[in-house]
Amino acid sequence: MDSVVRNESLIFFKRVVIIVLKISVSLGYSSFLVYVLFFARRRRNLSQRIFNVVPFNSRIDDFKKLPLYNNYELFNFYSNLIGNIILFVPLPSLLYFLVKVKSFKSIFLFSFFSSVAIEFIQYIFKRGVADIDDIILNSLGALIGVLFIKGVNNLKK
Repeated sequence: MDSVVRNESLIFFKRVVIIVLKISVSLGYSSFLVYVLFFARRRRNLSQRIFNVVPFNSRIDDFKKLPLYNNYELFNFYSNLIGNIILFVPLPSLLYFLVKVKSFKSIFLFSFFSSVAIEFIQYIFKRGVADIDDIILNSLGALIGVLFIKGVNNLKK
């Protein structure tokens, strides 16, 4: 009888630890996203609202104007480009493993509409430029996350 109670206590403890870890990871990722997307030093309050609707037009112009000898400007350009992709790579994993959303279409659509909502909020509150490029790059990151999950699932089989 004592071993049964001990096993049940151990199972309960494992469940509690898993729940605490899920909540911690979710809150940590969400807090990081909110900070980077709305409050990071590079976020600026604009005097006017700006929404770029032409895909990659501003990125191409920015790239053409980059001085190749200025490492700081090159770093900013590439960190913005790659950072928008990387920010959304973990989101599908959180939805799949922690929230138990199993439809890849639903995961991708949630990620896409989250990016659209973020750009809309940035536009409304003048926290940086609302940009179609960011939506595309965030969606690419989400797609990479979905492909990662599919790869992990294939390895399990």
